[in-house]
Order: sequence, then C-alpha cells, then structure tokens
Amino acid sequence: MKLRYLLLAMLFLYGGKISYAQEQFYNAQPEFLKANSVWAVTTGGGVDFNYTPPKSLSTSVYVGEGYASVADPETGELLFYSDGRRVWNALHKVMPNGGDLSGNRGSGIQGVLIMPVINAPGKYYLFSKQEVYYTKATPPAVYYSIIDMSLDNGSGDIVPGKKNIPLTHATDILSEAMIAVPGDQCDIWLLLHDWQDPVFRAFHITEAGIDTIPVISHTGHQIQGPFAYDMSALAVSPDRSMVAITSYNINSIPGQTGVLVARFNSRTGEVTDAVPLSYDKSYGVCFSPGNSKLYVNFEVPNRTLIQYDMTEYDSSSIASSAISIEDTDVYGSIFRGGLTLSTLKLYQGKVYRVIPNTNRITSINEPDRTGKDCNYDTGAIRLLPSSKNSISLPNDVVFPLPPDTVYHLNLDTVVCRGEELMIRAEGNYESRIWDDGATDSVRSVKVPGVYRLTQGDGCHFYVDTFIVRYSDMERPVISINVTELSTHVVYDSYQWLLYDQIIEDATQRIYKTLENGDYRVAVVKGNCADTSEVYEVRNVSGTGIAGWDDPGRSIAIFPNPASGMIYISSPVAVHASVYSADGRLITTVENARYINMEAYRQGVYFLKVFDGKGRLLKSEKIVK
Repeated sequence: MKLRYLLLAMLFLYGGKISYAQEQFYNAQPEFLKANSVWAVTTGGGVDFNYTPPKSLSTSVYVGEGYASVADPETGELLFYSDGRRVWNALHKVMPNGGDLSGNRGSGIQGVLIMPVINAPGKYYLFSKQEVYYTKATPPAVYYSIIDMSLDNGSGDIVPGKKNIPLTHATDILSEAMIAVPGDQCDIWLLLHDWQDPVFRAFHITEAGIDTIPVISHTGHQIQGPFAYDMSALAVSPDRSMVAITSYNINSIPGQTGVLVARFNSRTGEVTDAVPLSYDKSYGVCFSPGNSKLYVNFEVPNRTLIQYDMTEYDSSSIASSAISIEDTDVYGSIFRGGLTLSTLKLYQGKVYRVIPNTNRITSINEPDRTGKDCNYDTGAIRLLPSSKNSISLPNDVVFPLPPDTVYHLNLDTVVCRGEELMIRAEGNYESRIWDDGATDSVRSVKVPGVYRLTQGDGCHFYVDTFIVRYSDMERPVISINVTELSTHVVYDSYQWLLYDQIIEDATQRIYKTLENGDYRVAVVKGNCADTSEVYEVRNVSGTGIAGWDDPGRSIAIFPNPASGMIYISSPVAVHASVYSADGRLITTVENARYINMEAYRQGVYFLKVFDGKGRLLKSEKIVK
C-alpha cells in the first residue's frame, strides 16, 4: 500500500494572513480603557474619562508624583488608588490594611503600579518602589501587596499576609522607571531599569504568580554614570515592539542624561538593540497610538516637548527627525526657568501631558501626525484649582491579552485511490485533539473526508482543517476493437502486461494482441497510478478477439490496493481463494462477497474467483 506523509505544519503555507490577538494594541482593549478611565492626579485632584468632556474630581492623594489608580474593567467605576504609602478605596478612605506601605516615598515618576492578578477577577497587585534620590544610600527596592476587592464588604482591602512582599534584592539599585507590558502568552512583564547602567530587568507574571528571577538585558552603555537614570520614565509602544526610557540627572553631569529607545521582545521579556536619541535632560516619554511617533519632555531652553519619527529604527534618522511641538513661552514662567518636569500618558488615542504649577492637562489630539499637525491642545482638561503641584500622571493598568483561536484556511488534499495518507502534527503544544477525539501526533487517513485538529498552549489555539478527496482519475477498463485492446479514458502513460509481465514497447493507449493470455494495463494520470482488471484473451484470429464467454467479465474486485476489506461484486454466486505470492493457499471463502485482509501482512497476494462448478472466473493480483 502506498503511504504518504503530510506535515500539518505545511498548512501554514496554504493559509491566508493569520491574525493573532497579540497583534492588537494592548491599550485599545475594552478592559484597558475602562480600568484606566479614572485618574488620581495628586494634590487632591483627579479626572474621570467616563464623562464627555472628562470630569474633574477630588482625591486624597497629596504627593508630587508617583501614584496609580484603577477602575472596574467593565463599568469604569473607581475601585482604588495609591501613592505607594497608602491605598484608598472608592470612598476615598484608606483601606483597613492599606496604610504603611513600603516603597514609594512620594517622589518617583513611576513609583506605583497596579496590575490585575491573572485569572483572578477582583484581585490586584499593588507595586511600590523606593526612589534613589530621596533615600540616598539606601538601596531602592520594589515591594508588592495583593488587594482583594471582595474584602471590607466589597470596598476592597489588602489580603492579610500579602502586604509589603519584597520583589527585588537589597543590592538591586533601580531607577524610578517602572511599567507593565502585556506578553504574548496571556502574561505580563513588569519592566524596571537600573539606576546608572542601561540594564533592564523584566519580571515575568503569569497565572502561577510572579517569577522572582528577572530576565536581565544588557543593552550597552549609551547613557551611563553614577546618576545616569536618577530620574527616569519608561514607555512601551502600543504594538509592544519598542521601549523608551528618559534620563534626567539632577546633578547635570554631562553625558549622563538623555533618552534611549530599544527593541522589546514581548515573548521573552528581552530588551535589545538600544540606541540614544539625545543627551539632553529628558523626563516624560510616550509613543503615539500608531507607533510612528515618540514624544519626549526635555529641560533645555527652546526645547521642551519634542516629537520624533519612529518609522525608521536608526539612531541618526530618529534624532534628526526631532520637531518641537510647543513654543517655550506658551505658559509664561510656570516652568520655573525652563524646568519641564511633566510626564506623558497615552489614552484613547491621545497623548496627555500634565503641566506643573497649574491645574491643567494638555493633549496631543492627533499624535501620529507630523509636527504641529499633531493638534496640540493646551487647554484640554482643567483639574480642580487645588491640583497645581502634579508633575506626573498615573501609571497604566494593563491586562494580559486574551486567549485567541486562529483558524487556518482549509487545505484540500488529493490522494490516489488505495493510498494511505499519514497526517503528522508537529509543534510543541500543551494540548492536541483531533475531531475524532484522538490525541496522537500522527493520524492515518484511509478514506476521503474532512479532518480537523486543534492544538494549543493554554493561550493560543490553532485549528487546522483539511479536506481529503480521491483523485478524479477513473479506474482503467479495457475495451475491444477487433484485434486491439485499449482504454476508454485517456491517461498520461500506459504499460501493457501479459500474465502480469511487462510487454516490451507496449506503452501506447492501444495494444494489438498477438497471442492468447491474461492482459492488463497499468496507467498513470498526474500523481496517481492504477491497473485494470485482467482481460482474458482465449482465441486470437485474424478477424478479431473472442473472449471467454462467461460471467467473469462482470466481476469487480475492489479496492486494490487495500488495507482491510476487499469486496467482490458478481452477478452469480462465487467462492474465492487467496494465495500468497509463492502460490500457497491462505484462505477460501464460500459465497464470497468480501474478504477481510486486515490481519494479513503487507505484500502481494493473488485472489481467484470460482463459480459453483469450480471453474475459474477471474484471477487478480492484490496489493496489501
């Protein structure tokens, strides 16, 4: 029997474009938009984006920077917020176990971060991080607590025993930068940066919890020094392919400030291929919603809010594309001699910017457009009058990208009659199931039909469907025309046989017989080959062929080759015998309509069909 193997991995070649959920921009997810719809913006102020226009509100935060807030991912109602020292519920009251948090001391750009506990609705991680500048010789450390919104009658509280858990080591000296980035496997990366060297640390967070051993990325020494990343902020592009970090050295040491961009691998957490864009003091940073632009705040005369073009990932190309979006005197003297300590945040397709010493949040309404065409609105949102001292906006709450299912286009596979197709599914997946419930990596296909395989790793599932059908090649049937044998269908090639022996040079559609005997013809069409039934010539004369006048010609034996059952179609009752290739009788079946050959070994056999008087009606070679 012919065997053919088909690797299921080859189906990718036949499919259309595969759309993964991971191609979606993480900050366009409905739960992201709702969970980030209420901002705590320090000094008693905040803003609620569930209203149009956004509505100002009061909060209990009274620190200059470093806070986070989260709303219900379905309704957008405020759940809680924190400055890293305390955590307040939606009633603006400190949770019963929400005081005395370790970490942020009120001056870390991204010193607080909220993240959902994966696949645990209503539970959240609250990360807080000590900041180098104010703690001086004390090494900064990251801590986390777990908040359960079912506690305190639904107002939420820190779970007992899950408070102020250290994540980093005392020797890990980190900058202020801290963000969360969705991964490719229904997971999240907590991304941090060292204090003085361009070293990134990515903590992997899954349904199983937090892996306390981070992925370390050494990206080189583009910006370095004792205070290089003293004050810094991180941003990730919406497609998660790039990260940017600012460097604001408060001691103004030359060469130890600037802005750096790098590649980010959302599957492995690795940061690579870092390049510097500037060596000026930089603070806030944000990518545009289409990943094409990068916005950075600088503290340089005549250089505050700058736009970079990110369409070409090249240091000189990006740096030379810098365009100033803002006139330096637009706010008068509010920047205290050019000090532009303000952060940027992307939300609902706009880039927002908090302006220190005011109660104002500006917005870039079309951030993917070039230069002043980006539509910079200096009066987008007015906070409460008391909200004047804020220099940062809350960190994003990100969610794992949801599980997805990818359906490939059908693969139509043509097989020849009698051919056994072996489908081999390749790939290291956690689960595999065929449409018949089997979980083997190889499946034998013996009959035409539709077959389906689903493979997955718990986050991504791939459904492959393929159709198996027989070739449309008709089985050859010998026709008679006086002294000639031929087929009634045209094939690509022919080989005539006498007693199953090749007749030399008999390779045309028509063969003129010269002697009595058992004739067959083997034909090929496309990738398929088949052999006709035996045609018995018993009387060759100059006027034509006289065949044996008996019912043998009406007997059909099929399929051939066969793997199991062989069926015998006859107009009269017959019995059949199976012989081995060396002539040994194996079995005889009376009143034969079929013969079960499943237990036979692969090889060649001869099937002879007799009538009730023992006369041989048909003899055929069978391939198992």
